[in-house]
Amino acid sequence: MFAWGTREIFNNRLEDGAVMIRKSCVWLFVAMGVAWPLFAERVEVPRLPEPVFADTEVVTNVCLPRLKEGSRFFNFELRLEGTAENNVEVGFGKDGALVDGGLSEEEIGFKIGWDCGRWFVASPKNAVRPEAEALGAGDARRLSGTLALGAQGKVERWVLREGNERLVFEGLEGVPPWLERFDFEMAKVVVRGVGARTASVMVELQGGQFVFIVR
Repeated sequence: MFAWGTREIFNNRLEDGAVMIRKSCVWLFVAMGVAWPLFAERVEVPRLPEPVFADTEVVTNVCLPRLKEGSRFFNFELRLEGTAENNVEVGFGKDGALVDGGLSEEEIGFKIGWDCGRWFVASPKNAVRPEAEALGAGDARRLSGTLALGAQGKVERWVLREGNERLVFEGLEGVPPWLERFDFEMAKVVVRGVGARTASVMVELQGGQFVFIVR
């Protein structure tokens, strides 16, 4: 059973043209007593779309506990204020040869996110970025995802929903070929565009699923 040692929020702010970062160290404890640190930093991700007004981005890297052998599902949720002028994404991957505590673009296996009014899924392995129309009105958005796993983390099927309705991504049926298995160790949350300068990111484990909250 997982429990948070603290609920402190990662808080990255940009004020008067200077980057003001408060590094908050949060520990995620598991039953065996092992702990992973969660931390925030600012990095450049040049492949993201340019923001409409702000020229900033806020990044938080999160260490994920390894899935137990025989785990059948990985569940996550992304909550955000989605507008026509902001970009929010969560990328899953492994910290590679550099082992620098953060994910580079090449180390990300797949992404899910919001881009100026539309949802998207993406991977550095695939040149096409399937998108889906946002469902419903208003800026408060909630996307949930369930990955059904087989042997050795093979992704057998996945479902992505906004609220209670299933999202349909253009040109994508079933599990993408570039998402063969889920064996990722980290998640990278990126916020860009209008509102990024005052954005905060909070990650919680609620009822067995990771919840990424962007405010």
